[in-house]
Amino acid sequence: LNTQRKKLQEDSAKIAETMINPEDPFILVWDKTFHEGIIWIVAGRLAEKYNKPTIIYAENEETGFAVASLRSPEYASVIDLLYASSDLLERYGGHKQAGWLTIKIENIPAFHQTITTFSQQRLLTSKEKKYEIDSILYPHEYTSESLEISNIERRI
Repeated sequence: LNTQRKKLQEDSAKIAETMINPEDPFILVWDKTFHEGIIWIVAGRLAEKYNKPTIIYAENEETGFAVASLRSPEYASVIDLLYASSDLLERYGGHKQAGWLTIKIENIPAFHQTITTFSQQRLLTSKEKKYEIDSILYPHEYTSESLEISNIERRI
């Protein structure tokens, strides 16, 4: 089951990558094949990779609703975005960097317009990734090999 879940995640991420518009202030994708149990993982990966707020939907045409997972870098607040569009949502929750929502499929276009306007008015101009430094490394505490980017990224 874990192997199937990983494949589903990878397949969904590949589909999502093809839908991204690099000019948009946020990433917004959905597909009928997305499973609501893994969209949070895909949203997190894309938000991290592109340093943009990300919304991934899983639609259910039978019920007429979609659920979405939202993830965001530090410069934007998911919860502010949800509050700004709450009249269009059935349910929602979260905190600054992560959230979720349930929405009628018919309300998705209006939601997109609301969050586009909100993003243009409220997103901070500084979108650089920020890293917190835990401590200072002194020359005797590292080697050139231990400072290679690939090694650092694996530890983060």
